[in-house]
Amino acid sequence: MSIDYNLKVLRTKMQLSQKEMAQKLDMNYRTYASYERGEREPGAAIIKKICITFGISSDELLNDSVPTQEITRPSVPSDDEIKFALFDGSEGVTDEMYDEVKRFAKYIKEQKEKK
Repeated sequence: MSIDYNLKVLRTKMQLSQKEMAQKLDMNYRTYASYERGEREPGAAIIKKICITFGISSDELLNDSVPTQEITRPSVPSDDEIKFALFDGSEGVTDEMYDEVKRFAKYIKEQKEKK
């Protein structure tokens, strides 16, 4: 087994498409797909992102066998959890404030996609 095999197994255990996985890693879909096909090998920074995404160590990713622990798709945080994280507590946070943060995040994402 190799990293390409492990990537595919881990990704499918999380029920993600290659495109979704590429988005999580903030990379081009074709680049990610080439890792799974064994045409390219990810560098250290990408390996680190992959390990964080799957919650595994680089040793587990690079070894001949895929980790045995159950891997599940991460849960999506609720609006209240996001508000708490963004505003260091949710007290006094209005819907308008939260909507403004979401608009700003969308703007930043769009600007990045234009590059």
